[in-house]
Amino acid sequence: MELLLKLLHIGFVSLWLAGALYLPRLYRAHAEAGGRTGDDALLLERRIFFHWMTPAALLAVLLGTILLFFGFEGGWLPVKLALLVPLVLFHLFCGRVLLLLEKHQPTHGPLFWDLSLLIPMVLLLPIITLAVAKPF
Repeated sequence: MELLLKLLHIGFVSLWLAGALYLPRLYRAHAEAGGRTGDDALLLERRIFFHWMTPAALLAVLLGTILLFFGFEGGWLPVKLALLVPLVLFHLFCGRVLLLLEKHQPTHGPLFWDLSLLIPMVLLLPIITLAVAKPF
C-alpha cells in the first residue's frame, strides 16, 4: 500500500510540475500577442490551471500528507518541503496571472515568462530525487 501511495504521489507531483512548465509557455505566447490570443488560448490556460495543475497539486499534497503517517527517517523531508514552498507560490502566482488575463489586464513580457520557467525546472530534479532516494 505504501509503495502505491508513493508512486501516485510522485506521479501527481510530476503532473503538477508538467503544468508548471507548460503554463508559462502559454503565458509567453499571450504576452507576445499583446493579449490578443483569443478565447481559445484563455480556455486552454484555464483548463491547464484548474483541471490539471490544481487537482494534481492538491492530490500530491494529500498523498504526501498521508505518507507522513507511515513515518520517515533522516533530514530529507524538511528539505523537500522547503523546496515545495516556492513551487506552491509559483502555482498561486500563475493562478493570479490567469485572473488578470481574463480581465484583459497586462501581465509580464515574454522574457519574464522565459525566466519564470527556471522555477519549476530547478525544483523538479531535487524534489523527485529527495522523494525517491532519500539521500540523508
